[in-house]
Amino acid sequence: MNKKLYFLSIHVPQRLENEILRLKREIKDRFQSEKALRLPGHVTLVRPTWIKEQLEGPLVTQVAAFLKDQHPFSIELEDFGAFTPRTIYVKVTPNEHLT
Repeated sequence: MNKKLYFLSIHVPQRLENEILRLKREIKDRFQSEKALRLPGHVTLVRPTWIKEQLEGPLVTQVAAFLKDQHPFSIELEDFGAFTPRTIYVKVTPNEHLT
């Protein structure tokens, strides 16, 4: 059974991505962390999950249908947190649009 790894996220605006990239480069240089640059800045909505390949089409269709009814909203970021030992993140302030 073939599976692929998926996660659902919101990408951050370019000006914020530029600042995140600057911080990631600093972390990479100071702590020799090549993985710091692996993913673009994002807010994870659904954590990485293995999905059977045959479910990919229906999954994409359902997510696309859901997104059609969504409207732009603001997200506030505050402070840092960690999923030790490998992940440092910026905390997202609680937001009804993300619930």
